[in-house]
Amino acid sequence: MTQLDIQADRGTQLVLASDQTLRFDEARLRLERASLFLTSQTAGNEHWGQAAMLAIAACATRMFRGGVFVDPALTQPLRVGQRWPTTLAKALIDAGCRAETPPGTALRLHVGADPIEGQAQLYCWADGWTAVVSPDASKIVPKHGNALSGALCGAMAVTEAFRKVVLNDLLACRRPQSFALWPDAEETAITYLPSALWLIGLGNLGQATLFTLGLLPFDDTSEVKLLLQDDDVAGPENLPVQVLTRYDWIGKRKARSAAAWAEARGFSTTLCERRFRAGDGPGAEEPRIALVGIDNLEGRRHIAAAGFDFVADAGLGATGPEAFDIRLHAFPGARTPDRAWPEPPLAAPGELPAAYQALVDEGRLDDCGAMTIAGKSVGVPATALAAAALQLTQVCRHIATGGRYSDLIDVSLRNTGRAVIHDFERPDLIRLGFRRSAEVKGPI
Repeated sequence: MTQLDIQADRGTQLVLASDQTLRFDEARLRLERASLFLTSQTAGNEHWGQAAMLAIAACATRMFRGGVFVDPALTQPLRVGQRWPTTLAKALIDAGCRAETPPGTALRLHVGADPIEGQAQLYCWADGWTAVVSPDASKIVPKHGNALSGALCGAMAVTEAFRKVVLNDLLACRRPQSFALWPDAEETAITYLPSALWLIGLGNLGQATLFTLGLLPFDDTSEVKLLLQDDDVAGPENLPVQVLTRYDWIGKRKARSAAAWAEARGFSTTLCERRFRAGDGPGAEEPRIALVGIDNLEGRRHIAAAGFDFVADAGLGATGPEAFDIRLHAFPGARTPDRAWPEPPLAAPGELPAAYQALVDEGRLDDCGAMTIAGKSVGVPATALAAAALQLTQVCRHIATGGRYSDLIDVSLRNTGRAVIHDFERPDLIRLGFRRSAEVKGPI
């Protein structure tokens, strides 16, 4: 194993950050053996169910290296997302799933609230705007979901499965969990969608947001303008973390590759290949809604104060214990950018974790490389996809209600029941640009 292999292996780094009793090869072996068996019945015909399965495929094929297995009999037409006509099974296989007999050790994840023949270890479903995961099928018939609650329940399910299979978390897959994206929604359908968005940062979260946008029921994506901003180049370390990155992205600007992905789905794109700076902001013809996926505090403060009509900024946990944590801030809100992101205290230098010290002692990694890895943020695709669903829900809420949304959401996918949520209502009721959703017929 080369030094580059070790430094690029973000998945194993996550396992080591979560369980520091492991050595590198032990952590990697857990990932290589982890597999998932994805099943569905009636949910395969629903928009939310297909969104959930596509979200699961996008995350789990990066997190379960032993394979994600699906039933090739899922031959219903793909009804969700902006793609050429295909079947659900073909879309899942294109995403990296395998249409073959799963190993006996694969965790069986069922998309749908209906009980199935043979015991599933985990169920997930959407109940209106609420995403649910549970070790048991539902005893009541849930309401129809939508693409956002479907994507969230898929992300939550992958998190539960990963915590059980790879991290040996004793609470995972043992209790039901749920999260309401829009608790007081009057209807489940996604009524209005944004007509223009500025995506700042196209790493783990930014790609998850773009992926989730591709699941939404736009009536005509050619009328939707996306400004994609990122100054980074894709590397091999992004492959197990970022849901759109493929081998042919490596060495290329993320903004250009992301634009090609979006344009293949009909979106209109503009690129900005530098960082957002103080004094930047939307011009007359540029999107006035910003979705932020960067981890630089100064840059986030600049964006929140840049004159956008609406900003949804999501932060993801950076360490092993925080890997499934999300904190969303929306602006305008009850907090100023400085209050939302105060300067953190200076961290004292720590000792090199035992797993990385062992690699140095074995000559497989030098001291500089070990310190670099130990200081890197962990990245979890499922956490990013869940955060993307939260971001886009607040945009849809703002547009549909004329100014009501959550300006703070603090939640851990380990225990969604302890989430902290603060709702906000704008006094100015700015009407943001929108497109009618394809789910809703009739004049605007």
